Amino acid sequence: MKLNPFRLIEDLINEHGSSTILRERLLLIKDELGKVEKERTDLQAKVAELKKEITQLRKQLDQKSIPDQFTDYLGALFKRDSSGRYIPIAHCLKCKMPLFNIEPDIFPYECSTPGCGYRIMLHEDLTSIAEKLNKKTS
Repeated sequence: MKLNPFRLIEDLINEHGSSTILRERLLLIKDELGKVEKERTDLQAKVAELKKEITQLRKQLDQKSIPDQFTDYLGALFKRDSSGRYIPIAHCLKCKMPLFNIEPDIFPYECSTPGCGYRIMLHEDLTSIAEKLNKKTS
């Protein structure tokens, strides 16, 4: 095996040049990665802020979509009759249809509209809830 001194010098120059290029590329990649990570953090904060805003807007929309004859109490709507008194029937917050329940102490109230799927657990008797609401409005 013959050693060519020019070949060794050429290889050394090539390796040194390559490592410089690689180092520059690595620094560039690290710089870009830092920018991407900062952008990702900013976007995550923006997403969290927007999710919070969406939640607030949905609550506002739900409240504005409740007609005047209904009052929201613990996630169920209670309707006034023609005399202005509340009747002891809970209604769905989504579609305003009556909720039903076989055993209120055990099972949640469920919407009577097929496909709605709204459920809520009310721990009070509907008659006592209607009486409370009637006292508030008197």
